[in-house]
Amino acid sequence: MIMYTALRILSIGFLLPFRFLVIAQTYNQTAELMQNLFNRYNKNIRPVLNQSNAIDVITTIRLRNIEHMSEKDQTITLSTVIVMEWADDLLTWNPSEYGNITLINPGADMTWLPPLNLDGMMSDKQLLVDTSLVTPLTVRYNGSVLWFTNVRLIKACMMDMTYFPNDEHSCQWPIHFHTYAAHQVKIILRSLSVNEGKFIQNVEYELFPEPLTLLRYRDGLQDYEVILLSFKIRRHPQMFVINLMFPTVALSFLNILVFVLPADSGEKGGPR
Repeated sequence: MIMYTALRILSIGFLLPFRFLVIAQTYNQTAELMQNLFNRYNKNIRPVLNQSNAIDVITTIRLRNIEHMSEKDQTITLSTVIVMEWADDLLTWNPSEYGNITLINPGADMTWLPPLNLDGMMSDKQLLVDTSLVTPLTVRYNGSVLWFTNVRLIKACMMDMTYFPNDEHSCQWPIHFHTYAAHQVKIILRSLSVNEGKFIQNVEYELFPEPLTLLRYRDGLQDYEVILLSFKIRRHPQMFVINLMFPTVALSFLNILVFVLPADSGEKGGPR
């Protein structure tokens, strides 16, 4: 038993330096690969060798929850997950030349990104340009790019409060690549559904999303594509009853009880 333990210690001591050597080589190869890929990379140009070809951007939109709804400002804030996939002709390599590295995770500020925009968004920033809120990309050796990011959508939505607290509101938000025409960037919806059972319901409002719609419109001499995000929001009247009406009625009854108390009981508040 002592001999077996000694052999294990010697084996570990012999192999440990080689383990760190492999890690160092892998790091150097990754650094070399990143340097070669991004040395002359221009993220402002569509990453296709033939600029007359369009880039197919496979898009998935998932609504997570309602963060805020302001009746005064007529705005709604939604938490959204957007997943996008496309092919980058400039980010390809031979894995055998770089220690069999098959994928890398560059930052979102290093590569070309689809300039997705929301018309009338109540923010200075485009949807996928605020790199402080996005995650790195996953790039495979064949140039396929996968990117998912959490996006906070803040946009105006007209609200009719006539039937408060049983009010219901309908909103339509157009999302599109305003910079590129349809022959430059083609939108492909992976799924028309924006809710796959992972939506977090709000205690005050209920969201009813509709299937996504892909539309094409003409502006000037070029065609553009737009994703139409449509949904309805309905208020839970129970929250209004519990938080406002019930306390108001309860306090009204307490005020009536004040007149039942004798004037000289000392329990009635009044001027002295």
